[in-house]
Amino acid sequence: MIPGHGAVFTNVTADPARNARNAARARLKFHRLAVQRCSVLELIAHPRKARYFERINRDYFGLSFDAFVHRLIRDLVGSGAAVLHNEALFNVDA
Repeated sequence: MIPGHGAVFTNVTADPARNARNAARARLKFHRLAVQRCSVLELIAHPRKARYFERINRDYFGLSFDAFVHRLIRDLVGSGAAVLHNEALFNVDA
């Protein structure tokens, strides 16, 4: 790897499952930025249209699809990027 500053380094460790979950969570966040508010059911339906989410779940987590999306929702709420109220997910601007 060649960083922007300093010497070249190679001792980089990666966690592919963490990176994949972060990417899926970011895609859900972008969707919510577009709609600002959606029900949990709508948020589960949206990624079903993108094979990307199914592949991440299959390759790294092996959960039911609903459980995988619920995990992403918990991550978003836990990080403060969203608020869950009455089964609706609201965007939180940083």
